[in-house]
Amino acid sequence: MKYLCLLLSVFLLFNGSNDGFLTTPVKISSLTNSAQVSLMTDEKETTVWESEALLPVGWLKLRATNYLLHYNQIPSAAAAFDGDLDTAADILPDGLTVPLRKSNYERHFALKFGAQQELTAQFLTAEGRTVQTEIFKPARSYELLTVEVPNAAVTQVLLTSPRPFQLFAVAQRAGKLKERILLDFGRVLPVQYLSLSDNRHSEAVEDLTVYAYQTARDKKAILYENVRENLLKFPTEKDVRFVLLEYTPRQADWQKIRIAEVHAYDRNGPAGSRPSPAVSTAPLKDLLGVNGYWGFGFNQYSKFIPPGDGPDRFAPHFAHLRTYHDMTWDVNDPDELIDYEKMAIGQGTPAKEWLNWDTEYGDWKKYPWDIQASLQFFRFADKDWNRPYQSAYNYAYAYAKHFGPTHGNGYICSIEIGNEPWYYDAKIYREILRGMAEGAKAADPKIEIFPCALQAADPSFERKDGFKNYLPARIPPEVFPLLDGINVHQYSYDNHNTYTQKALQPEAAGSVFWDILPAVQWRNKNLPGKKIYLSEWGWDSPGGGEDCTHNQCVNETDAAAFALRGALIAHRLGIDRATWFYYANETGVSRLYARSGLLSSREKGFQPKKTFYAFSALREVLGDLYFTGIYSEQRDIWGYYYGNRNGKAARLVLWRPVMNDTEKITVHLPASLSTRSAAVFDFSPERTLQPLPLKEENGKMTVRVGAVPVVIELE
Repeated sequence: MKYLCLLLSVFLLFNGSNDGFLTTPVKISSLTNSAQVSLMTDEKETTVWESEALLPVGWLKLRATNYLLHYNQIPSAAAAFDGDLDTAADILPDGLTVPLRKSNYERHFALKFGAQQELTAQFLTAEGRTVQTEIFKPARSYELLTVEVPNAAVTQVLLTSPRPFQLFAVAQRAGKLKERILLDFGRVLPVQYLSLSDNRHSEAVEDLTVYAYQTARDKKAILYENVRENLLKFPTEKDVRFVLLEYTPRQADWQKIRIAEVHAYDRNGPAGSRPSPAVSTAPLKDLLGVNGYWGFGFNQYSKFIPPGDGPDRFAPHFAHLRTYHDMTWDVNDPDELIDYEKMAIGQGTPAKEWLNWDTEYGDWKKYPWDIQASLQFFRFADKDWNRPYQSAYNYAYAYAKHFGPTHGNGYICSIEIGNEPWYYDAKIYREILRGMAEGAKAADPKIEIFPCALQAADPSFERKDGFKNYLPARIPPEVFPLLDGINVHQYSYDNHNTYTQKALQPEAAGSVFWDILPAVQWRNKNLPGKKIYLSEWGWDSPGGGEDCTHNQCVNETDAAAFALRGALIAHRLGIDRATWFYYANETGVSRLYARSGLLSSREKGFQPKKTFYAFSALREVLGDLYFTGIYSEQRDIWGYYYGNRNGKAARLVLWRPVMNDTEKITVHLPASLSTRSAAVFDFSPERTLQPLPLKEENGKMTVRVGAVPVVIELE
C-alpha cells in the first residue's frame, strides 16, 4: 500500500489493493520554507523542496530555535529581541540583563552590538555570582557574535559598556540546530516504509531522526534501517497518523535540507500488495530458462563445441534459451537492409561476411528449447536511425520471415525489440518498437513480440541518463494489439545505484526485485491475459574456482538458495518465463554481472557452480508440478504448495526468507497435513536432496527449516 503525503487541499493516494485507490486528506508542515512543502509530493523528482539555512542567521527568526525571540519583559529593548539584525535598541551604560533558558544541551548566546567602547558580557548564576566574563572590543561592532554558555548554573547575561550602546540582536539556542518536517496523514494508517528522496547522504546532513506516532503523547523516535538508498524501513509495521522527520544539518553556514519526494508504505513496501494466489497455468519446468550467446564462450559455432560442453550443459535443465542477437553483427547501419536468404547460402551478413545464424540456431534446435531472441541495438545511438519506423520495420520483417515459425525455419519463437536501450530517447524507441512489431507480425503473425526490458515502478527514470526505461512512457497504446506481453529485468538489490547497491534476498520487501509487481499491475490493466517474461534475474557469487568480491556478491550457497526461492516466487506470481543471467561467468576481475554465471568462466574451465546444481535439482524435484497455493509469506517463514494442475497439493516447500543459512527454526506443521518425508535441497553433483527428520510434538509434525528450501512430501 502506498501513501503519498500531500497538502490539505489535495488528497492522499492510498493504494488499498491492486484494483484501485482510496483518498483521504493530509497536510505537511515544516520549520522553514513551509510555503513550498507541496514540492515534496508533486510526483516530480526535478522539483525539490529546500529548507532555509539555519546558520548563520536563519535560526534567529524562529521561535523553535531562538529561545529569546520576541522576549517581552523589557519593552525598551524589544528591538533587540525581534530577530531582525537591522533594528536596534538603545541601551544605557548600566546595561541590560538578559535571562537564559535552561536546557539539557549546550547553550549558545548570540549578540550583535554597536559600541564606542568595550562591551562586557557577564554570565551570572541566579544568585548573581559571575561564572565567566567576555569582553568585546568596539572593532567587533556590527558582527553577529556567538558565545557558548559556560555551564548549567548560568541563568542570565549582564551586558554593560562605559558609554551608551546599541543592541541589534540578542538570542539563545541550545543543542544542534535541526530542521523538522511533519507529515499528517489525517487518520491512523499502517506504515513500515518511507520512500525519501533527499540529501541526507551528503555532507550537508549529519543525521536524520524519525518519529512515527498517533498523538503527541506517544511521540518517540523510531528505529529504521536504510534498505535502499532512498528507502527507510521500520522494524515492524506501525499504526501512525504523524511522521516527523528531524534533520540535523551540518552545523556550518548555509547548510540546507533538500527533499524531492516523500512517500509512506505499509509492510508490502513500495511495490504494493502481492496479487492473490492462483494455481499456475503451466508446470514449474516451463518457467525456467537461461541466457546464452553465440558460441557459449568458445568463440566458435556451437556444433563444433566438444560434446557435454556449451548448450549440452543446459538443455536437460531448462525449457527455453534467450540469446542476444546483436544487430551490429547483421548490418553496419540501422537503416541498412539485410537479406537472410543470402546469409543462409553462405554469403554472410553486410556486417560480417563469415556469419550464418542458421548454423548456430539450427544446432540449438536439436534440443527441446524455445529460443527467445533479444534483437539488441544498443551499439547504435538513437540518432543513428535516420528512419526509425521504416528501418525497424524492414529489419524485423526480414528477421521474422526467415527465422519465424510460419514461413521461416522455425528457429526463433519470440523476439524482443531491444535488450536495454535505456539511453534512447522515448520518442525514437516508440517508433522503433512500432516499426519492428508491425514488420515482424506482417512477416509472421505467429512469432511472439515483446518490448525491451522496462519497468513500471518509477517514472523518474525517464530523466536519468542511461536508465530511461519507464514502461508507460515507452509503449504507446497503438502497439498494444501487436504485443504478446511485456519484458522485465529484476535483480534483487537494495537500490538502483550500481556504485553503492548490495544484493538482497528475493523476499525482502525493500528489494528492487519487487518492482516486478507494478509491471504485473500494468499488464493486468493494459494487456490483460498476455505474458510477462522475467528475461534477466540472478545473483553474483563465487564458485567454480572464481572469487566474487564486488558490492553485489553473495556467498555461493545463498546464490543457489535465492535461485530456488526466486524461481518459486516468480511461478507464484504468474510470471511466464524466468531466464537466469548468465550461462557462465565472464573472465577477468570480479565486477557486476561478471560472476552471475551458472558456470565459472572459460578461464576456469566452465566448472558448475551451486546455482547450476540448484536449477538441476529444482527441475528434477518440482519441475512437473504446479504451484497450488500459499502456506506462508510471513516474516519468519515462507512456503508454497505444489501439486497437479487441478490444485491438489503433493509437496510443501518451506524456507526462511533470510540471507545466510546459519540459523534454523522449528516449523510446526498443521495437524491437517499428512506428511510422508522431508528433505532439503543439496547443491552438489552427488544428490538433489538430503533427507531431514520429521518429528512429532504435541500431535503435530515438526521440521527444522533454514534459508535453503525444504521439501515436505505429502500423502
